[in-house]
Amino acid sequence: MAPQLSAGDRLGDYVIDSRIGKGKAGSVYLGRTANELGKEFAIKYPASGREIVTLKKLDGCLGIPKLFASGVHDDTLWMAMELLGPPLTGSIQTLWCCTSTEQRWQGACIIGRMLLRRILAIHNRGYIHGDIKPDNILVACKSGGATEGVPVNQLFFVDFGLTREQTDDTSLEGHIGTIEYSSINSMGGAPRVRLDDVEALGWLLLHLMTGDLPWFEWIQDVDWNDKPARSELVQRVRQTKIDLLGNGPESFENRYRHMPAVLVEYLRVCYRSLGKNPAAVKPDYHTLARLLGCWTIHSEEDDTEDLAVFNRFYVGGNLALPMYAPSAGETFFVTSNWNKWSFEEMKRHPLMPDIYSIELLLPREDSEFQIVCNRDRSKVFHPAVKRAGLQDTKVIGPSSSKTAHGFNWSVGSKAGTVIEIEFQRAPDKAMGLSRVSWKEVRHESVQIASMAKWLYTKYFLVGTWDKWVGKREMTWNGKNFSICVQMGHKLLESFQILEDGDWNRKLHPNVKRASPHVPHSLVGPEKDGHGRNWTIGAHPDDKAAFGAQYVIRLEVGVGGPKTVDWKRL
Repeated sequence: MAPQLSAGDRLGDYVIDSRIGKGKAGSVYLGRTANELGKEFAIKYPASGREIVTLKKLDGCLGIPKLFASGVHDDTLWMAMELLGPPLTGSIQTLWCCTSTEQRWQGACIIGRMLLRRILAIHNRGYIHGDIKPDNILVACKSGGATEGVPVNQLFFVDFGLTREQTDDTSLEGHIGTIEYSSINSMGGAPRVRLDDVEALGWLLLHLMTGDLPWFEWIQDVDWNDKPARSELVQRVRQTKIDLLGNGPESFENRYRHMPAVLVEYLRVCYRSLGKNPAAVKPDYHTLARLLGCWTIHSEEDDTEDLAVFNRFYVGGNLALPMYAPSAGETFFVTSNWNKWSFEEMKRHPLMPDIYSIELLLPREDSEFQIVCNRDRSKVFHPAVKRAGLQDTKVIGPSSSKTAHGFNWSVGSKAGTVIEIEFQRAPDKAMGLSRVSWKEVRHESVQIASMAKWLYTKYFLVGTWDKWVGKREMTWNGKNFSICVQMGHKLLESFQILEDGDWNRKLHPNVKRASPHVPHSLVGPEKDGHGRNWTIGAHPDDKAAFGAQYVIRLEVGVGGPKTVDWKRL
């Protein structure tokens, strides 16, 4: 039996007030210093020497309580650290009972993003927490860090008794930790690795979504003193977790179908990443953060914004999120200086419905873009500064084109670079802000980059159909620019092509009444060219007839427009 303390006991400069918590290894007491009776501390007794060393090494780390002192009392270690608030456990029940599925997922993402940043901070110091669970996550109103001295409710990890130091070339002694949230890897008896922490976070988020976990009842019924029964339970829970990742939430009863597909994917990313040497594998924090709706997992600014949302709805120790209305009927387009500020549609992510992306080949170096909703220039999403870079991911909007004018994201990649632009549309400002990010996917040859420049150019047909007044835009079909025309009563139709609709940038043949049946060359773009036209019906092979339809085709190559021909339909 662990030794106990009583009110009035003194440990170094600290006086015990009362016991405020009890665990398997010992108890936590409320204590005060003898000379600062108004200041309260958490006194852990007995304490683990490993935990004391770990807290010293993690001092100043995001989401880690501060260790003030440690010592020995009656041959037993103790430590004094900052006093925190209640565990996250209470918020889980409130989130399940009082919110819709969409609200629960929004709340889980907010909490998950903050915890993932704290796990990353621990890993960056060379440690693995080893026991991620709701009881080991406390909420406390504190200032400091990203909050710039303003006290707000923050999340802290506690209980570092199972924490181990980890480097790529060392292994750890295997342990299970808390079975409800332990990773599949550690439950199989493998040494603890960094992936175990991020996977445990995934099971915790599942708890947030469902209010419990499928194996809770089994764990309550087992006799923990019966070693064979305990071992059988571990394998049963482990296999159930594997089945869940293999078959998805539809393999379970209705309650667990509230689990979003994106959360299944989060857990699969963790499990699939283990490889042959799990200790050497660095978790893909970026992908995991993306699945939780976050773009810059290293950003302290993002934690500030999540904290703001968390505090807005964290009332009396419980989350109470507002109603969430998912975006509906919205499509998003990239408009840019390389596509002449026209629209290129983004694709909605199959698992994350508020995330849109598109791959684009940059034909120029000074590439800038905005994002527009539903092709509506009054709904422009743009950065807060002009020529914004990746560090300026915050999105303003939807705004009018007048307000957004000049406020563009500047990619900063070379011509010929294929980039992927991703846009996260926040469904509600209360749920966080929209985000824009991009990354280089690959680099194409200079020839392809040069050709891309012409593919983003618009071409317009002008001719005798409407007395050289109207401009009809040609469309790109993947091979060439084309347009369909119809033969008139005169059985002769002449035309030229305008680059970007500009009469000073005409494409025309080098001879009059040119035809693909007679050798000639394409000239332009240039201002001159009056009277030198392509003419359908000038050659017998056109088989001109009133009402006959023709497809006019403009071939574009590396250096620009190459040839013009047509085909009778």
